[in-house]
Amino acid sequence: MSISIRQLEIFASVARFGSTTLAGEALVLSQSAISMALKELERGIGTPLFDRTSRELSLNEVGKNALPLCSEILDRFSELSRLRQNMDGKLSGSLRVSASTTIGNYLLPKWIGKFQSLHPQTEIILEIKNSKEVLIGIQDTHVDLGFVEGRIQEGPFQTEIFYNDEMIIIDNYKSNAKQKLISKKDMENRTWILREPGSGTREWIEYKWASEGWNPKKKRELGNTEAIKKSVEEGLGISCLSLSAVERELNWKLLSKINYTYTNWNRPLQMVWHDKKYKSELFLKFFEFCRTESKSTEITNV
Repeated sequence: MSISIRQLEIFASVARFGSTTLAGEALVLSQSAISMALKELERGIGTPLFDRTSRELSLNEVGKNALPLCSEILDRFSELSRLRQNMDGKLSGSLRVSASTTIGNYLLPKWIGKFQSLHPQTEIILEIKNSKEVLIGIQDTHVDLGFVEGRIQEGPFQTEIFYNDEMIIIDNYKSNAKQKLISKKDMENRTWILREPGSGTREWIEYKWASEGWNPKKKRELGNTEAIKKSVEEGLGISCLSLSAVERELNWKLLSKINYTYTNWNRPLQMVWHDKKYKSELFLKFFEFCRTESKSTEITNV
């Protein structure tokens, strides 16, 4: 059996996109070249790796088991190609990280900057997605390490809680300047401005509503946190966001925390990774670094 690195790259790309056309665009190869390489790989292994329909290719059970092995071979090959660079003993390489919005915008950039200043030969590639999309990236092994706000469903995942995120209900500063105690009924009658379905923040709010018997009457949906903050500033409704996302607006008296005797709405933030994917030295170093930084961040925010 003869299998090439190029065939494995093509297999991983088709698994990620579910399409030979999209995989070809990503690898700058024709669709026919992608299809031929995939057939040769399946012939070499002796079994199909995908279930084929007219619209897409989806991994079968053999393909699902093969994908983490393929990813490990590609990662190790990449490490092998960097051996000469690593002769000075310095950490090098690239790591693909995917984070949901709050973590990706308000926590990780500072940590990544600090890590890369300590290890200048490394590259941390950050993608910001909603929590559902982060988990898809982990599952198809395109992403090495994920950071999510929502609850994690069943899948090939390992997780670790790394941060306790303080969630607060916010209003326009002028509307709530006197910080009066507001009832649950009053807030149910307000317009709530929420993220899109699939967002970890949206999922957490709806989970707390259900567990505490809330029934908000009016909802408005926006696609990102900055748009939600601006809408609340303009008096279009109220929302619930991470304190880390609104600290500046609170200090500038653009937004105000609603004074309400609700139970603790804080949520755990989690690191997540594929349980079978190879973990490079860079992965392990960055993982431990984020653990340490998250503890110091929590202490600072107390």
